[in-house]
Amino acid sequence: MQLKEIVSQVNGDVEEEYDAATIVGWVNRALDDLTPIAKMEAYISYSIDSANSYPLPADYHNDAMLLVNDYQWNERPLSDRKSTGYRKWAGKLSLQGSVPSSGTIDLYFYRRLKHLSTDKMEAEPEIEPEYHDLLIHYAAGMIQFTEEEYDRPDAMGKYNQRKEEYAAYKISQLPPSFIRMEYP
Repeated sequence: MQLKEIVSQVNGDVEEEYDAATIVGWVNRALDDLTPIAKMEAYISYSIDSANSYPLPADYHNDAMLLVNDYQWNERPLSDRKSTGYRKWAGKLSLQGSVPSSGTIDLYFYRRLKHLSTDKMEAEPEIEPEYHDLLIHYAAGMIQFTEEEYDRPDAMGKYNQRKEEYAAYKISQLPPSFIRMEYP
């Protein structure tokens, strides 16, 4: 579904007509809320240098794995200044402990879902098309909430229900080795 269709659908679900920028703002908030569920994979590589300060990508959301010269390193808390590993602070990544003087850092990470813009109304959200209604429910629900239009307050309820369905769908798409079985 294109953004212009999402905007039109939201306007059909609320009592007044809202400008596209307002609706797109709420759609982007929904995309931010769905980012941890969508798990969009990304990768970046750095050359190790003496500055030991590597900027995290602008769309960085969460780590998946970090390799230093093909060996996995673990994140260390900021209070740990001695153990070998890596830390993140102020949008930068740094290594600590037995840091090699050369080589590569490979950061596998989950990125944020891309925001949509009124400049590109033909664009489509990155989530699967069968879940585009999530964006409609969220935007309509937030508009109803902020404007105190409670005559149809079920939009956020629908959003939360569909969000759970989307999370279950994303889990079902994982390889079996990623899903841990729990026994009673």
